[in-house]
Order: sequence, then structure tokens, then C-alpha cells
Amino acid sequence: MPKTKTFLQSRPAFVFLLPLFFVSHGYVQNYPLVPPSDVLKLVFEYLAVTLLLTTLFYFIFQSWQKALLFAFFLMCVQFFFGAVHDLLKNWFPGWFIPKYSFLLPLILAIVVATFLLILKTTSHFKRLTQYISITLVLLIAIDLVFLCSKLLSTTKTNNPVTEITGCNDCKKPNIYLIITDEYAGRKELHDVFSFDNSGFENELRKRNFHVVKNPISNYNFTPYSMASIFDMDYLKGITNKANDISNRNISYEAINKNTLVNILNSFGYDFVNLSLFDFAGKPGVSNNQFYSTHEKLISSQTLTARMQKDLWYHLLTSFKFRWAQNNLQNGLVKAFEKKFDRTLSEAEKNSGSPRFVYTHFIMPHYPYLFDKNGNQLPFERAQQGDRKDLYLEFLQYCNKKCLALIDGIISKDKTGPIVILMSDHGFTKYDPSTMDSSYNFNNVINVYFPDKNYSGFPDTISNVNLFRLILNKQLNQRLPLLKDSSIFLTEY
Repeated sequence: MPKTKTFLQSRPAFVFLLPLFFVSHGYVQNYPLVPPSDVLKLVFEYLAVTLLLTTLFYFIFQSWQKALLFAFFLMCVQFFFGAVHDLLKNWFPGWFIPKYSFLLPLILAIVVATFLLILKTTSHFKRLTQYISITLVLLIAIDLVFLCSKLLSTTKTNNPVTEITGCNDCKKPNIYLIITDEYAGRKELHDVFSFDNSGFENELRKRNFHVVKNPISNYNFTPYSMASIFDMDYLKGITNKANDISNRNISYEAINKNTLVNILNSFGYDFVNLSLFDFAGKPGVSNNQFYSTHEKLISSQTLTARMQKDLWYHLLTSFKFRWAQNNLQNGLVKAFEKKFDRTLSEAEKNSGSPRFVYTHFIMPHYPYLFDKNGNQLPFERAQQGDRKDLYLEFLQYCNKKCLALIDGIISKDKTGPIVILMSDHGFTKYDPSTMDSSYNFNNVINVYFPDKNYSGFPDTISNVNLFRLILNKQLNQRLPLLKDSSIFLTEY
């Protein structure tokens, strides 16, 4: 032990242990959602930045010990800002304290004060750096224990589904799940928007769709709602805070390794992922501005990442950087077009194996990219998420594109496909204190079966039960239906 203390006192271990701890802790927190290659990439990036800062400040302090200590301090600010910011938002909701206009000047003042303190002091901080190094080593060791525990837990729980029965004679048509994000249901459109969507519903009925009368989403945030659809169950062990890291990761893990895809794989289905989310072995098709994936699950907690996410939008709107606005908007349009075209191309394939195709469109969710006639809206208008008139325009554009996609799938796919057109939840961009929260869950569920037999579908159904019904009908399963209920989540 004395030798260890001497080593930690004489070596600058603490400053390089910090990036290792931050990344390892983030990896354990987000396991198994971050690929190991992304973890190594982050470690090398953060170590390189730390080394660069240390070298830079050596020329100012003329002391490696002081340079190392100040670089360590700056990296602490970088790494732990997200956690502290979330804590302040929980402790002081609606206050000025969590606002960037208060926090950034405060951080700057603390950085300057720390710089001057280190510059003027004659101390070598040996005891402090020794304590920091030992603490970081212990924290990394604890994270390794938790990682081993998660690995063992994953191994134990990753068993095949036991409720499934074989069905050799069942027809196995291709299945298309098309999600229109935040598409409000009939009741919400009528009560909140004074809009009659029956024309679109009638068009679906003409195409032999079954339009569920009273569909219900189980959650009012997309990751949780999609997890309930794919796992065909309610999420276990979450609180009512949608942006809580632990809650979010539970929903991501449920999506990543879910019951539905496992069942369909056991029946020979190939899974095609045309969504924002990562599935095991099937990453999402594009980066997005709404959800963190891969290494961003770790790096999104840093000061620079938070500033980019939270302040970049304000820079775009306040300073009107047209090139950046156009890049952002055109990227969203291209992502939509890519998913639309890829879905149609899947319908034309004859791979020999049945396919389950999941396509997720960020519409009519804001930004409201188009009006009802297909004209692209300017950036400033598209970003007004609380504009109900713009939402309705985009919803009507969405209706036209969905009908075109459905017509293409049914005409091109020779397997006689099952097509599900549904939303994850209803429109949510209003103050819950002024509106009945039940509207958040008023979504849409429309189902097309090649045999046009919908006798088993009840008038009321929630997302967790949809694929239970479909598997029972198409693959002769006996999955029990769960009680339909909705869980309201707050943002923080």
C-alpha cells in the first residue's frame, strides 16, 4: 500500500483516470446500448484532449503538476455538467438557476477563480491528487463489478420465449409497421383541433383497413411507447420522469432486445429497421435530433454536447444562420424520403424469407416540414411546435404520403402483406395543467390483413396488446391480453 501511495503521488494518474471513469461509468449506465468500439473511440478522444490541455497550460503555469490539476478541473466541468444540470432542473423547476444565462457565467467565474488560485499557490497538491487517484480507481473498480453483474444478468434473462407455440402450416406474410410520430387520434383532433379526419379514415376503409375506434397508447413519450409496442408489455422499474437516464435506458434496452422481434425471428422472419432506434444487430438508419444513440448516450452528458443540443437551436433562430437552417431542414426531409423509398423497395424484394419492416416517420411531429399541399415550410415556421394550424397542415400531408406508401406496399408485395399504420401517442405540445392529460394517449391504430377478417379486434385496444392480437391471429399463438392502461410521464 505505501508503494501504491508513492506511485499515485509521483505520477499524474488522476488526470487520465478521469476520462476512463467517465466513459466506463457511461458504458455501464447504458449497457448494452453503446458498442465497445465507440467506447474505445471516446476514451482515446478524451485522453487526447486532456493531454492537449495539460501541455497548453504547462506553458502558462510552468509546472506540470499545476497544469495537470487545472486540466483535471476543466475536464470535470466538461464531464459532470450534464448530471449537475439535470439535478438543478429537478430541484429548481421554473427557476433561473438551471438556465444557461445563469450557469455559463457562473461556470466562467469559477474557472477563472480556480485558474488564479492554482497560478498563485505554492502548494504541490500531493495529498489531493493522491486522494483523487485512489477514489477514481475505486469508482472504476465498482463500475467493473456492476458491468459483470449486468453481463451475468443478460446471460440469464436472454432465454428464448417460452409462451410461443409452433405453427408449421401458418401463412407468414411480410409485416409492415409504419409509425407516424405524434399523430393524434379521432377524439383529440375533434376536441382540441376542431378537425374532422374521417376523410382519411374512409380512404383507409376503402383499402380494406380496420380502423380501431378507440385506440390507446400506453405512454406519452416515444421511446417508452415504442418499447411497449415491441416488448408487448409495460415497462418495469421506471418512474414518471421521461428524461431520467435510468428510465430512458430501460426503454432503449426494451427496444434493443425485444420480445416481438425475437418471436418473429423464431418463425423465420428477417427484421428490417428503418427507424431512429437501435435494435440488436440492426442499427437505426440515420442520426436524429431527438434521441441519443451509440456513443452519444455517453457524450451527451458533457458541457459541450449539452450546449450544442440546447443552444444551437437558439443560435439558428436568433442569428438566422441560413446555411445551418437549410442543412438541418434538408437533412430531415432526406431522412423521410430515404425511409419512404426504402420501405417501397422492401415491398419489391423476394428474398425467400418473410420480413418484418419497421418504418418510423417523424411526422406529423414537429418540425412541420410541409403544408397540406406538399410545399416545404421555411425554417422559422416549421420549428413552431405549438402551432396547431401548422400541425394540421403537416398531418394532412402525412395522410397523403401514408396512402401513397400503403398503395405501393400492397401493389408491390406479392406475399399478401400485413400492414399496420399507427402512432406512438397523440399530440402532446400543450400545457397539461390546461388540458386533460388523457388526450396525450389518444393515438391511431389501423390494420390491414390480407384476408380482411377483423372479427377478433375489439373496439378499444392499447399498444401493448396490438401484436399480441396479431400473433394470435396470424401465427396461432395464445398470448393473453393485458389490461389497457396509460402512464403519464413528465419531462423532468
